[in-house]
Amino acid sequence: AVPPRILRGIGGRDYPREIMARWPRGGRVDLILRIEANGRPSSCRVGRSFGNPLADQWTCSLIMERGQFRPALNARGQPVAAWFGYSQAER
Repeated sequence: AVPPRILRGIGGRDYPREIMARWPRGGRVDLILRIEANGRPSSCRVGRSFGNPLADQWTCSLIMERGQFRPALNARGQPVAAWFGYSQAER
């Protein structure tokens, strides 16, 4: 079996300026994503936050909308849904 892989993530330019202005140096948002067999995320929840709920919401929204993933593969090489950990650091 092969786990999901990220093909395209998000960056500081994807966020509104107000969010990035409040993002502390070293701040990170860790997400738990469900990646479906078609490579699209279907669920996002915050596993760890630096304490700004608005940044957490934006990070989930952005990765759900703009993130691109290669789905997990089962032992026969067929795409399957799986959980994926994603970490978004400052800028």
